[in-house]
Amino acid sequence: MLRLMVAYLLGPLGRQVLAWYVANSAWVNTIVVLYGVLLVVAQRNLHRIEQRALQTVQAGLKGTAKDAQHVAGFSWQDIIEQSSFFPFVARGNSLLIHRSKSETLEKLMPLAGLLERARKKSPVEGTGV
Repeated sequence: MLRLMVAYLLGPLGRQVLAWYVANSAWVNTIVVLYGVLLVVAQRNLHRIEQRALQTVQAGLKGTAKDAQHVAGFSWQDIIEQSSFFPFVARGNSLLIHRSKSETLEKLMPLAGLLERARKKSPVEGTGV
């Protein structure tokens, strides 16, 4: 009864898609789970890069920098090389992944925002900086 009602609601195209999904569900679900794992690892990678960037900004600030251009020793490329263990990053609330490049990180985490957070925050938790 329920199956007939769902088939009726789906229409002719929906029934074809459902039949294809039922026939290939193992492959489809495997791809979805693998992408989910990739997404979680990319989110953790972005978090590690962000923590390292905050440490670098805090170390370079020393209370003298007035804007983001004057943070000593800050380079996205160096931060990626030091803290990135995976070639992708993803925001915590996004389903999209991006390559770990300096241009991408500049868009995801503007240096001005990092500077503001570094000024508000005492040393990064667990780092001893």
